[in-house]
Amino acid sequence: MGIEHRREYRNSITLKVMFAARRPIIMTMVSLCLMIASIPGGTEGNPTWDEFATSMERWKEGEPSTPLDALFDRLEAMGVSPGNLDLEVIHAIYKLAQHHCTHRQWDRCEFLLTKTFRWLEKSHGPDDMILVDWLMELATVWFAKDEDTRAIQALNRGLRIIEKRYGENHLFSSFIHERLAEFYRHTGKEWLARSHEQRLVALWKEAIEPNTMATAVLLADDIPRLWQEGKGDDAVATHARIQDILKETPSSYQDVRASLMLTHARRATNLSDEERIGMLHEVLEIKQHLRGKHHPGLIPVMMELTRLYQKQGRTDQSRPLLQQSLPLVEEFFGPNHPGTAHVYFSLAENLHMEHQDEEALTLYHRAAAILRGNAQAHNEFLARIVATEASIYTNMEQHVQAEQAQMEYLTLLAAKDDTKPQLLLQAQRDHKEIVAQLRRQAGEEHKLESKNFRSLVTLAQQNLVRMGLDPGPANGSIGSKTYKAIRTFEKRIGLTESTTFNIKSIIRLLEHLPP
Repeated sequence: MGIEHRREYRNSITLKVMFAARRPIIMTMVSLCLMIASIPGGTEGNPTWDEFATSMERWKEGEPSTPLDALFDRLEAMGVSPGNLDLEVIHAIYKLAQHHCTHRQWDRCEFLLTKTFRWLEKSHGPDDMILVDWLMELATVWFAKDEDTRAIQALNRGLRIIEKRYGENHLFSSFIHERLAEFYRHTGKEWLARSHEQRLVALWKEAIEPNTMATAVLLADDIPRLWQEGKGDDAVATHARIQDILKETPSSYQDVRASLMLTHARRATNLSDEERIGMLHEVLEIKQHLRGKHHPGLIPVMMELTRLYQKQGRTDQSRPLLQQSLPLVEEFFGPNHPGTAHVYFSLAENLHMEHQDEEALTLYHRAAAILRGNAQAHNEFLARIVATEASIYTNMEQHVQAEQAQMEYLTLLAAKDDTKPQLLLQAQRDHKEIVAQLRRQAGEEHKLESKNFRSLVTLAQQNLVRMGLDPGPANGSIGSKTYKAIRTFEKRIGLTESTTFNIKSIIRLLEHLPP
């Protein structure tokens, strides 16, 4: 989509130029500048950036991009900088980068965007507004590559540029806050996501006239207080006003309206689930109209709808939403991104609710495998998945698999500093019961109490080896290696350290070591 940009230069020359951007909202608001300068070429016979832009203009999606990449690399290797960057050159590089992003060739996309960003930074300075959109592009790529820290740093730099130019309370900042909220929510930092959403609402309150979506979201926060204070009539009137605002938002703000409606549907405590569902379907319709049916911006809406439908047991309604979300999230984030794990988990939940447990386990396994390959920030979600797996295996009387899943769940809980003691204790009890069931199956239900101390230690040493620990030789003697292995295992599953080693303490240990 062509977007008009404007920027005043120090010599008071103002130019209007057109620039294709993936995010029309911020670029409609932000006035940018590009001084059209001569494009440095090379000696006769060498390629020029003008030739690159012309070639890119003739290229069509679906054709090989290899010649264009080779031309770009040749120009870059020659040290031929585009200088102030002709608009056509910027657009050409951007188009090529987006081609690679579409095909999940993130490294190449990052290379092209980074090179252009450095050129723009050099020619326009480190605090020029033209850098903001490129920082948002790079943030999207880094987030897709699961480089969350770099993505958030890029957005924060963009935020600093806007605030330095226009102050902290300018409307332009709202789009960065919205993106930061999305990223933090994907990385499990809900408190930070809410912080940026609150800042987003505050900015809209200051920047836009009354009776806008920002007003609606702010009013929604008042409703719980009004009900608490016994002002039911005021609460009902406030709710009615919100609905009127939602219906009358100007069409030029439809994308912003949809984003804030999504926030409203998530946060407003006075809405029934049916009202939330109706609002979210309207958001989905707006976003599909603006961005098409194959845009990653649809994913949060469809996942929120899925959650509400599953809450009501309406798996027939959630299934098509998940089936539409999965190819989108795999294409945009990649098959091994935590966001993809969320969709697999929701698909598994659907099957579990329909009592198709074997099929559900396959998808739970897929979601868990993705999370195991990612940062520890996702361990809380992983714990939820493996706990569900353990429960299903227990109900299916597959106790070996149940013990393995419950052990992983217990290990994840014990590793978290903020795990509630009661939750950890219940997980330990459940694991102990599964191990007891395995011992009953093996005919060892009452054998532990009949063994002497040395035999119990030998058995513990053998079982600790199966847990991947090194207790030394299985000789019934507690040496330094056995002592260390026992302490490691106790810490792994959150057991209080044994003050002394006797028959009782070793049996307590063996109650968590499967035969």
